Amino acid sequence: MKTATPILFASALLAAAAPAAEFKTGVPARGKLAEANFELWIPDAIPPAAAVRGIVAFPDYHDGRNIYTRKEWREFAESHGFTLLRHQLLAVKGDTNKLDHTKDGTDALLEAVKDLAKKSGRPELEHAAFVHTGLSQGGWQASRYSGLIPERTIAAVCFHGGAETGKGVPALFLSAENDTFAECAAPATAKLMERLRASRLPVAHLLQPSTPHHEIADQSYVMVWLDEIVGLRLQKPVLEGRRYVAPPPLLPVNLPAGWVCAYAVGDAPKQKPFQGGKCLESPKIRPAAEAGAPDLGWLPSRRLAKAWLCYSQTGETGPLEPKAVKP
Repeated sequence: MKTATPILFASALLAAAAPAAEFKTGVPARGKLAEANFELWIPDAIPPAAAVRGIVAFPDYHDGRNIYTRKEWREFAESHGFTLLRHQLLAVKGDTNKLDHTKDGTDALLEAVKDLAKKSGRPELEHAAFVHTGLSQGGWQASRYSGLIPERTIAAVCFHGGAETGKGVPALFLSAENDTFAECAAPATAKLMERLRASRLPVAHLLQPSTPHHEIADQSYVMVWLDEIVGLRLQKPVLEGRRYVAPPPLLPVNLPAGWVCAYAVGDAPKQKPFQGGKCLESPKIRPAAEAGAPDLGWLPSRRLAKAWLCYSQTGETGPLEPKAVKP
């Protein structure tokens, strides 16, 4: 197993908070997995005496690797007490199946997190819950991981690629307007939504205007969606000192209380924010409890549904309704 020494980032807040830190590890090859390397970032906004609440995990693949340093994701981690975990999971030579090594990859992920918990002095990491995300092949892997460990998956965010998700795991699938990979483009993702929604899975589909396949564009809706999902699902953990007595219990989503989305996939007009690729045509929303045509997406609140509608029409999230107050 590889070892690493913590790397401390310089910070203007150094005197007021513990410095942000990075830790690295690797785990032995297994099964269809030839190599597994991991890099963990802990923000300085999590004081040494406070417990890490969750882990955002994503593959080191194309623009998805930059989630590790993107401002939006670091701000999300800081505000919610999460860490960022970049993983490089390489399949054995000649294996072209995007999902074939994910079972071995999940085992490697859990082993690495256990080791990183020791290296970082954060024992609570060993049982922390995940947000799985990734781009292209990384999106396929993120959805697959959510199915392999649904009890530890808060949500999945799949950029420009995805597959079946874990039962009860909220997932947001994003398509690129100018995607040249047919299996990842908006029409294929809409077909995937039909299958997943037929199984009553809490998934939704959003299309990013003016975006090619290998680029993660505007993150505004993703951050709003993820913020609300984390607030709905992640309970206060039971701790013994700084160690979780058990994995943090995740609250189930309330499907009848949510909202559903309907749309068609069509050719986008050649005007901003679209460039003439694909768009979600005639987007509509309604409460899930109301009768209506088969839907292609589920969202937990009217707030997120209205923001989804605005983004689908304009490429912007628009003004947000206040969050509903928990009873």
